[in-house]
Amino acid sequence: MKIERYTFNEELRYDLNNSYARQTSDTEIVQGITDLGQAMVGEALFVEAPFVGRRVRQGERLLSIQPMDPRGKVVRLTAAVSGEIVAVNPALAGDPALVNEAPYDEGWLVVIRPDDESEMANLHTPDELAFRVWVSRELEEMRLHEAQVGRKVSGDPTPSEEEARVPQVGYVAIAAR
Repeated sequence: MKIERYTFNEELRYDLNNSYARQTSDTEIVQGITDLGQAMVGEALFVEAPFVGRRVRQGERLLSIQPMDPRGKVVRLTAAVSGEIVAVNPALAGDPALVNEAPYDEGWLVVIRPDDESEMANLHTPDELAFRVWVSRELEEMRLHEAQVGRKVSGDPTPSEEEARVPQVGYVAIAAR
């Protein structure tokens, strides 16, 4: 299902913090970032992932995704369900852009062994009014952020004329100084 230009898979459940949850078995839930969430980040520089074995509670801070562009928005995700982190996507360490390229597939973030599967009922489907209202608010916030920092979050990597005139300084180079 598309809401504006962003895809939300109808078979997934969503929190109101840019995460999705896919129940893959009775004992595992895969969590990742939504298409809208990855667009808010822009090109991902790195994922600050939790360690395997960490216990989380639904709604508790889980991880953050840092943008390559310093004008991008850091997205902080919360745990979709309570439980134990049993896997972190190892591919993201070498290629964090997977969250941008395939957020619902190869760009998954963590696998959680849930304490209580009934917590999935606290999450939303894309056709629920509460979810659609939340998406509308997120889109408005994203547009305001774009206007304030002069950055497009549309997913189009082509810089505007103004952006092309600004000297690009490597984020990693700045962090290394």
